[in-house]
Amino acid sequence: MTPLLLFPELTFENSVLVPTLLGQYIIKNFILISAGVVIGATAKGGSIISNAAVAEKGKHMEDLISRYRRRFNQDPSVDKRKWN
Repeated sequence: MTPLLLFPELTFENSVLVPTLLGQYIIKNFILISAGVVIGATAKGGSIISNAAVAEKGKHMEDLISRYRRRFNQDPSVDKRKWN
């Protein structure tokens, strides 16, 4: 990533919006590494919710829905009267 900052004349053509082949290669690698980090964190149980209270409430709701599915063998959205 540092060549983009240290050597902009090699990684970009006329403006910052037009990368050279070397610049495209560096940007592609940065995007792939970033996507891998996000996928890895999500697979390990991470979430993208920044508010901890909202994340905890969502986790609780997921647990309730999971218990409902196990107990009644159906999706809770099937019977709308129970949830309204």
